[in-house]
Amino acid sequence: MRARILAAAAELVRQHGIKGLGMRALAGEVGLTAPTLYGYFASKDAVLDALFLQATEMLFTAMERAHDAGDLSAVPRFGVDALAFRTFAHEHPDLYQLLFGRVDSAYKPSEAAREAVNAMMRALSERIIPEIVAAGVAEDLAEECFQALVVTAQGYISVELNECLCNQETLEPRPGTEQEYLFLLEMMLGGFVNASEQGQNRPHLTRFGIAAAAG
Repeated sequence: MRARILAAAAELVRQHGIKGLGMRALAGEVGLTAPTLYGYFASKDAVLDALFLQATEMLFTAMERAHDAGDLSAVPRFGVDALAFRTFAHEHPDLYQLLFGRVDSAYKPSEAAREAVNAMMRALSERIIPEIVAAGVAEDLAEECFQALVVTAQGYISVELNECLCNQETLEPRPGTEQEYLFLLEMMLGGFVNASEQGQNRPHLTRFGIAAAAG
């Protein structure tokens, strides 16, 4: 029954967004009374936490499969992870927003839910950072490069999902593209490779006239 409830909750979120998920509506979807539903999930937040954990597993599994099926000769191979990340976001935009956005200020992920995402990111970093180093990034910049790539990917996808990309000439909204997304990630990676080759410390910050904090 919990699986049926979560499937119904995911469908309600897909149709109406996270704010549109209500316990009464959810109970009606699975043919339960509200008191019976509360026997499975104590609150809406408990349902969202379960969806949060489910979405984390779905995303990580998709990225692992894409990575394992990727071109063995490609360096770095994490480009397929990045594409799987974007594909998940476009196929499950509300679940993506649940993981990486805050579309409902009343919902705060539980400690267990946050730790699930943190564990996923740690696992990804352990797999991807050696590939970043193999691509030419110095070891002392590799973790920062990983974080910058993640932020770049999340930022581009969020702008896409919110339909905020604009045509430069008409300023009309336009869709994003796979090529543009990968180009931005390649530019970010290339900046760290160049910094490593030049032996400079964090020039991507000093170019903006911002003094990087020590440490």
